[in-house]
Amino acid sequence: MFDLASLGITAKDLALGAGFTIVGIIATFAALFLSPAVNDFVSKRRDKKLSKRRNDEWRQYRRLKGFRTGKGDRYVFYITSVGFAVISAIVGGVATIIAALDERIPLEDPILLLLLVAIVGFLMAGAVLWGINETETRYQNFDEYEKRVREKWGLPEDVEDKPAEISGGAPPQALIDDKAQPERLKPNREGE
Repeated sequence: MFDLASLGITAKDLALGAGFTIVGIIATFAALFLSPAVNDFVSKRRDKKLSKRRNDEWRQYRRLKGFRTGKGDRYVFYITSVGFAVISAIVGGVATIIAALDERIPLEDPILLLLLVAIVGFLMAGAVLWGINETETRYQNFDEYEKRVREKWGLPEDVEDKPAEISGGAPPQALIDDKAQPERLKPNREGE
């Protein structure tokens, strides 16, 4: 018979091997039984992300369409966006100046926090300015942009009728349509 001791295998090694084998068998069965649930979760998450991207693109399309038809004022949008970028850049600049004057600050070690605030401020300002540039580029080349959106996402039927939106979306139809609301949410008109 085998003499495991002569091979240098101890009882601890056998127990460890048996434990890993049992864990492997359990993991295999768990993977077999849980894979449909994991696949469902991943597909739902992918669908939600895709839906969010599509809705964001439609919102941007509505905004630009409103700019072109005169329903939305693009200069107000640009001025508001530039104002936010300037405020972010000022916060970043002030944090940088305070970090440069480190020896005059009575706190123990605020330089890392100040540099983090400065970096975040400058990144936010850059992101807003990049967004303004993208919006203006899409506005200038609206026909190409509209064609690209139609090819990639299609357009909902109500895009042409909706006013331009700067942020947020239209309320769901269930909140507008009285017939779509459940009985407990309908306003009581009998007692008026």
